[in-house]
Amino acid sequence: MNIVKTIRFSIFRNRLAFNLIMPVFIVSLLIVGWVAANKQVDMLTQATISAYQKAELEIVRVAARSISIYINDQIHLHNFNDINRFEQNILKLFIKPIKLLQSGDAWIYAPDHVVFDLSEDFPDEYKGKSMDQIFHIQKELGASHFENMVHAVKNSQEGVGWYIWLPEKGREIAAWTPVKVGDYTWSIGLSVPLPEVLVYTGAGKQIRTIKLTMSIATIASLVFLTAWGCGAWLKERVAEELRQREKDIHKTTVRYKSIIQTVIDGFWLTDLNGKLLEVNDACCRMSGYNETELLSMHIVDLEGNMNQDEVAAKIDEVKHLGYSRFETKHRRKSGACYDVEVTAQYLVDENEKLFIISRDISERKQMEELESQLIQAQKMESVGRLAGGVAHDFNNMLSIILGNVELMQDDIDQGNPLRSKVYEIQKAAQRSADLTRQLLTFARRQKINPKIINLNHTIEGMLKILKRLIGEDIDLLWRPKKHLWSVKIDTSQINQVLANLCVNARDAIKDTGKVTIETDNICFDEDYCRRHRGFIPGEFVLIAFSDNGCGMDKETINNLFEPFFTTKSRGKGTGLGLAIIYGIIKQHNGFVNIYSEPEQGTTFKLYLPRHEKCEEQESVVIKEKSRKGFETILLVED
Repeated sequence: MNIVKTIRFSIFRNRLAFNLIMPVFIVSLLIVGWVAANKQVDMLTQATISAYQKAELEIVRVAARSISIYINDQIHLHNFNDINRFEQNILKLFIKPIKLLQSGDAWIYAPDHVVFDLSEDFPDEYKGKSMDQIFHIQKELGASHFENMVHAVKNSQEGVGWYIWLPEKGREIAAWTPVKVGDYTWSIGLSVPLPEVLVYTGAGKQIRTIKLTMSIATIASLVFLTAWGCGAWLKERVAEELRQREKDIHKTTVRYKSIIQTVIDGFWLTDLNGKLLEVNDACCRMSGYNETELLSMHIVDLEGNMNQDEVAAKIDEVKHLGYSRFETKHRRKSGACYDVEVTAQYLVDENEKLFIISRDISERKQMEELESQLIQAQKMESVGRLAGGVAHDFNNMLSIILGNVELMQDDIDQGNPLRSKVYEIQKAAQRSADLTRQLLTFARRQKINPKIINLNHTIEGMLKILKRLIGEDIDLLWRPKKHLWSVKIDTSQINQVLANLCVNARDAIKDTGKVTIETDNICFDEDYCRRHRGFIPGEFVLIAFSDNGCGMDKETINNLFEPFFTTKSRGKGTGLGLAIIYGIIKQHNGFVNIYSEPEQGTTFKLYLPRHEKCEEQESVVIKEKSRKGFETILLVED
């Protein structure tokens, strides 16, 4: 057995050494080949440049000698002193005729200006400037390696070299020599693009042949290495997969025996980081995701109650205890949450995993919630009956107070100071009567009494009460619309709407905050209503009620007006306040829209239809003394 292991290890070691040496050897050969090829290309290019520069230099020397003879003859024969004329004659007779290859050009430069440059890409605005000035301007377009040539021309020195005028043309091979006449000096030169020189001399073809040969050799080597490497990798991969499959088969047998014995509903297998490793079809049905999507997710992505830190703590708890059962919420693909009972077990093996069973208990939770709502509704019904009875009794007492107050007003003269105090008693009693109407509305025993009113006046009369409702730490901003249209609504009911909204805003704001009430005139046409669901065409008076509290998500908004729906903890809300608001607005042919996002606050927009008739009329105190007799009226109210 040991001999077999030794032989296998020796074969593996030799194979590994061969697999490493072969690519290194081929790559090394390619590197050496490319270095040699590039060196050969550089030597060939440099030799071509040197030979051509010598030829250019001989041409400009001959031209310089011819120009010198010509100038001396002209001075001797005609005594010319016009430098410009000399320059034009030199250009015409000696420079223009020179043409090297396809794009070669000749030029004449004085120390301080250009005389002529036959380059096809030489702009007219460069005329009159020195070579130094021209190249520094051209540098912005990519000119480079011109400093030596500019220095030599500026100092009337002969020389050869190369420069780049435009990057796309590449290097230009140049030669130049000075022409001196007395104290005046010109420099004449020739330049030819290097690619044209290489083509003309045949060096370019040789360079292409060298590079093509090396490219073919490189591609062939890479193809060989790729094929050889893929074969070696595939062979090793197959062997590794065979070994791994043997292990996986054994693990799968043990794991799925445990699953058969314990799984009831959804099955999850995760690592200790919460990454999903395996799921069953029940998990897919419950969550709405397919298996591929689930296997790319983490437990936190499905958790509806706990954040990442809480999930990590729960995993640690399961690992420590070995087993845990608890209730939580999971989130479906649609975004909806559902209740689950989770049973988690820690599997001790080399990979350390969590075995999780999740059971959908949404139906059970809904039944418990319905039972709780039924109990709450029965309580509210009892409270409503009690409120209705108290309101009737209280209303009877108020009738006596209001009746006697009116009789007292008749008996007190206009100038008597007691009259104002009696009037205050009357207002307090009327406000109390409004309160009884609200109690009767809550108990569903009061018929509405709509009136044509201006909402600005009604809201202004409620501001003090609303400020007391929201508390001292919350600011109340009132922004009325001037010339607000009239509406027809029961005043006590609009007061109830505002009070309920204030209570909700107060509960949504944690500490300090702001509540804003605005009114406006709004008109919706049919086209707008077709594009915006829930809107009704017509003219409406808007009450916008905004707060900067915790806001709501879409799921909460969708259920907001359902009876008994509340986001408050048990005992802090009945779930009826917003349902009453919705019913009141709908009863008056209006509609409600809500705009809210989590942590961004909430805005309720209440739309009431405009009433076309006259504006509300303020009550006028009749100063004329009323007629009275001696009869007695008995009023009985049921």
